[in-house]
Amino acid sequence: MLRWGKENGYKVNPESLTFKANIQTIRKTVTFLTYEEIELLSTYNFPESKTYLDRVRDVFCLHFKKKSFVFRYSCMK
Repeated sequence: MLRWGKENGYKVNPESLTFKANIQTIRKTVTFLTYEEIELLSTYNFPESKTYLDRVRDVFCLHFKKKSFVFRYSCMK
C-alpha cells in the first residue's frame, strides 16, 4: 500500500519502505485429546459454582462428536 502511494504521488517516508520487522516464531506443542478423553469430558459433572462450564463443555464436545468443522453457536440456542 505504501509503494502504491509513492507511485501515485503521495508523500511516503522512505524508511517505511525499507523497514524489516524482526518477528520471531515460537514453536508450540500441540496436544490432541483421545476419544476416551473427550467421552470423559462429556460426562464430567462440574460443581454447582461453575455450572456455566456445562454449556462450554457441550459446545466443545458436540463439535467433535458431530465431526463437523463448521459449527454455529446459534444452533445451540
